[in-house]
Amino acid sequence: MSMRNDRAMVKAARLHPNSTYLRDAWLARIRRPQVNPDMVHRKGKTVLYTTMNDLSLFGGIETMIPQEVEYLRSHGFEVHILCRPLTGQIRVPVDEGVHVKHYPKRLFMLPWPVKDTLVAIWMCMYARRLSKNERILSVSFSAMDAAGPALAKLTGADVETIVRICGPLSYEAIHFTPKKNFRYKVYSQFFKLVEAFSYYMSDSIMPVSEFEEANARSYGLGDDRVVMIRCGIPSKRFDGNRSARPLPLPKGKKVVMFVGRFYAKNGPLIIADAIPKILSEAPETVFVLVGDGPLKKELEVKMNDYIRRGVVIMTGFRSDIPQLHAQADVFVSHFSKLMDGVGQTAYEAMMSGLPVVVGRDPITETVIGAQNLGILVAKEDPDAVAEAVLKLLSDEGMRKSLGSAARRYALVNLSFEAMMNAVLRDFSEA
Repeated sequence: MSMRNDRAMVKAARLHPNSTYLRDAWLARIRRPQVNPDMVHRKGKTVLYTTMNDLSLFGGIETMIPQEVEYLRSHGFEVHILCRPLTGQIRVPVDEGVHVKHYPKRLFMLPWPVKDTLVAIWMCMYARRLSKNERILSVSFSAMDAAGPALAKLTGADVETIVRICGPLSYEAIHFTPKKNFRYKVYSQFFKLVEAFSYYMSDSIMPVSEFEEANARSYGLGDDRVVMIRCGIPSKRFDGNRSARPLPLPKGKKVVMFVGRFYAKNGPLIIADAIPKILSEAPETVFVLVGDGPLKKELEVKMNDYIRRGVVIMTGFRSDIPQLHAQADVFVSHFSKLMDGVGQTAYEAMMSGLPVVVGRDPITETVIGAQNLGILVAKEDPDAVAEAVLKLLSDEGMRKSLGSAARRYALVNLSFEAMMNAVLRDFSEA
């Protein structure tokens, strides 16, 4: 009986979300194809984007791909995009050099592991067809999105694969979901197997932050294949112009803004807890929360009275982030201990010239604190958040000084052009 119990305990331990047993066993059975020197001359000018997202929506990936497509077309590349069936109008500039294909709708009616597997096979077949005449570059934004091109590479297709990790929904669901039930444990192991396969088969892994870089390196990949490249921000779009007024806000109000998915790691609940103290000393303040996510209902309940009074405005997902920035006085985000560093939305705010208040950790100390680009506060501390926001609201000179410094830094270090050059560095443009 004890031996049976021991075996059960071992099996349970292997299924634990933090266990690497299945992942390591899986990797031990995969053999990565070697590069054929005779095939190098086949490098062409075709780029394939694979994503399970709906590109008619608005968010990180949905915004990034259209921007990158415009850049690639201006540099003579032909672009193919595989994406989820659209629920609205696609924002990708479709012409003779841009081809958008949708996965069959019926696939998304299937259970998630079956759906993900079949979509990966669909990606694989498409990538194999594209690579018959030339080597293609495949760009994906998550391990799930990269599974198809990785499978194509495994079966002999001439595909150069790049995985750019920028915290998409599947990634967030694994690393940040508060529920640790049996379904989560099964899904986390499935996701880790796919992640291990995609990373192992890739030519380059480009995480956008130090947190995601650490996760990629935990797979024991070589240093030469993991290179952190932050998401480039188009400076012409986030130009710091303060004239736009997309929201009907009362005159004379100071605006504190949060932009991002409503996940605990981004700190929306901590911001909500800081609101009472801020309003007690600065009652003319309005809080604008832009985004959506699992915590939306909890936030609505928590701030119901403020929402009813118009003190808190929850906009849902928006595409006009630069215009919303024009109405903000202070940007706040990332106060959770669940992760270090900040996300793309904070860097976009910096590009727009906004003063930022974010959580203190080794990454933000290096990027923001050491260069005096914003105010750092203790994490999980609503009072500290409130004090920093109040300090900025009461000092216009400090807001302008920090905002100007943040924009100067972003223009030099976070430009969209620099990011695209890095992504395409090893792929021939000739």
